[in-house]
Formats: sequence, structure tokens, C-alpha cells
Amino acid sequence: MKVLRKKIMKIYFPLVLGAFIAFQCSNDTQQKSPSPDQKNTTAARDTAPKKVNDFVSILKKQQVPVLCYHHIEDWKPDEKSSLKLLLVPVEHFKEQIKSLADSGYHTITPDQYYAYLTTDSPLPPKPVMITFDDTDGEQFNIGATELNKYNFKGVFFIMTISIGKKRYMSAEQLKQLSDEGHVIAAHTWDHQSVKKLSTEKDYDVELLQPKQKLEAITGKPVDCFAYPFGIMDPKIFPELRKAGYESAYQLVEYKRDSTYPLYTIRRMIVPGAWDGATLQKWMKTNFHS
Repeated sequence: MKVLRKKIMKIYFPLVLGAFIAFQCSNDTQQKSPSPDQKNTTAARDTAPKKVNDFVSILKKQQVPVLCYHHIEDWKPDEKSSLKLLLVPVEHFKEQIKSLADSGYHTITPDQYYAYLTTDSPLPPKPVMITFDDTDGEQFNIGATELNKYNFKGVFFIMTISIGKKRYMSAEQLKQLSDEGHVIAAHTWDHQSVKKLSTEKDYDVELLQPKQKLEAITGKPVDCFAYPFGIMDPKIFPELRKAGYESAYQLVEYKRDSTYPLYTIRRMIVPGAWDGATLQKWMKTNFHS
């Protein structure tokens, strides 16, 4: 698992570092009982299927800030600058989350975001989604603990190969998170880039089996997916749909697909050096449209 972690970090570095260098160069009372007829009319209205937005309408909707965390871990004295992009020191993480709570943000789930995009379901004021990748144990011990202080809910994208391994979350911890109202979602079996997937076996191992395993652990549907390294590939969209995923998340530097916007929802990695004010600044910059 140590080798896998190093591989993940190595591929993320140029993506994240290049993206954020580019960002730094850019700009900013009781009522009368209803009659039977009224009851029937109301029932019919309540059970009528909602109109589903088309792709153009979905793309025009205001985007919700989606934050992506990996490692909540203090820096070593000689920590490399590139590593500081993915390692968020504990106190920095606590400050970032507190700043969101103090500023009146409300966390939402992928299901809420999906309903907002597809059927215009309302969202709470100042919505934000807080997500975590790769199953790291500190996401349970520190991440979820901090979110729970503010009644925030997080989304945990799990690579199933790591469940129960040293430094990673166990199946029991994933079940606890789910029972507490957090969301357990899929991040492949072993963090393979979807660009490398090409066969039915690949799709079964990396898309379908992780979904089934997580559903067995939580007892809940798993219909949300995050691309390893945040990189999508259009060939994978039909396979995600076939496997039963309703939405998928990529990184902010990539454009949303015009015909598959629900499989190219954007989120941003939160660098470890940011304070709460800087975080909120870039939330506004990256998700203003």
C-alpha cells in the first residue's frame, strides 16, 4: 500500500501544481380538511414525475463548490513544496472547516446536488460539498470528527483495495460513517486511471465490483464516482451508466462534457497552505459559473 500511495502522489503533483500556478495568474396555523377531490388532486400532483433538465439546462446552472481532500497530515520540517499541495496540516484543516461553518456554509450530498442539477430541487443557503479521496485513516479520525462538530456531512471516495489495510479505514469505520449520515462513494478498486481501462474485465473490477462491495458494507446504494487523479475519459461514461453510477467527479481544470455533464462535475483540491479566507476566495473563483 505504501507503493500505491507514492504512485498516487507522484501522478497528482504535476496536475495539481500546474493547475494552481495557473490559477494564481488569473483574476477572481390549522386548516379546513380538504375535500376528497382536493385530496386526489394533491396526491396526483405529488406523485407526478418531475421534469428532468436537459444537458444544456444542467450546464447553465450555478455550480456548487466541491472540495477535495486527500491527506490530513502535518508537514515534516523539510517537506517538499509539491507535497504541501496534498498534505493538509491538522490545524489548517480545522481552520478551513471552521471558517466554512462560521461563514454560514451548509454541506450537501451528491444526491442533493444531483437532484438540484436534474430537477431543480432547492439547496440550502451557501451550499458546499466536502469530499475525501483514497480511504486514508486520518479522514475518519480527524476529518469526520471535525465535520461532526459542525453537523457537516462528508463524501468519502473509497478505493476498495485499501479497506482494512494499515493506515486506511476499515469496513467497520466505513459503515459507521455511513450510519452517521456521511456518504460512502466509489474511487475504483486500486486507483487505476480510467484512461487505462478498456475491457469488460477492467470495467467489472474497477467500476462494478467496488460499487457492490461498498453497498454490501453500508447497506445503501452507491451511485457516485470520483475519477482517480481527477482525470476523466469520455469512453468511460457509458460504462459508468451501465454500472449504475448517476454522477462522477473530475478536477476543476478540466471542462465539463456537453453531453455528459453529470459525469464531469467539477471539484477542487484544497492545498495545505490555505487559510479559511483563501479557501473561500478560490471557491468563489472556481465555481462562479
